[in-house]
Amino acid sequence: MLATIKHYPRTVNLLLCATLLLTLAKAITFPYLVIYLTSHFSLDISQVGLVIGSSLIVGSLLSVYGGFLVDRVNSYRLLLGLSVVFVLGFIGTVLAQDIWTFYTCLILINLAYAVIDIAVKAGFASLLPEEARSEVFSIKYTLTNIGYAVGPFFGAMVAKLDISLPFILSALLGVGFFLLYARWGDRALTTAEVAQKPVSFLAVGRVLLRDRRLVCFTLGGLLSAVVFGQFTAYLSQYLVTTTTAEYTYTVISAVLTTKETLKKTF
Repeated sequence: MLATIKHYPRTVNLLLCATLLLTLAKAITFPYLVIYLTSHFSLDISQVGLVIGSSLIVGSLLSVYGGFLVDRVNSYRLLLGLSVVFVLGFIGTVLAQDIWTFYTCLILINLAYAVIDIAVKAGFASLLPEEARSEVFSIKYTLTNIGYAVGPFFGAMVAKLDISLPFILSALLGVGFFLLYARWGDRALTTAEVAQKPVSFLAVGRVLLRDRRLVCFTLGGLLSAVVFGQFTAYLSQYLVTTTTAEYTYTVISAVLTTKETLKKTF
């Protein structure tokens, strides 16, 4: 994999770096949201589930418009802007004094991450020939697994020192990507079709809604993400009510590492 990465253009490697750093940032914090919400805001289990689940749904729905922007906004400015939103979201979670501010920050984090992921994939498509795309997407998938495998360990370590430290560490990783891409990113990178006549978002939406299979596929992906994408939240909820926070840190980090290792193996 490393030998392949060395032959990619610098911009492709920076996009892969975005996948690793931002996934790592999310993996450091999100598995322990249940513990943070129950200890910091004194929410019960049902309220915690509502906050985490609905924030994911709202962020996913809003990312539909973000995907529309990917095709119309210069990728360099879009990635930098979204990374700022990503960082501000994590900073906001630390500073939030009420649950609604915290909830808004969670939505911003999910939204920024989802749209950056779309922009990264679009960047691969515009930078590499068709025969090379399957390999770079495979590498991206591997880096995502690495982020989710390593992140919980870092989160568990720093959370034992202070429950807010994972959010600060995640924000710093976002800042790291922002600085890297601001310095070496391709300012001319764009996935927009220059010769194509711009179409409004509502017009695109009407066309997409006519495709029944696409609508069913999108709804299925959204529901599966809510059920399976946040399984650590459900496990954390159970462990928090039946054991201690320290034991929950240990179990969650071990489960996630095992899960991602098996995914890479098979």
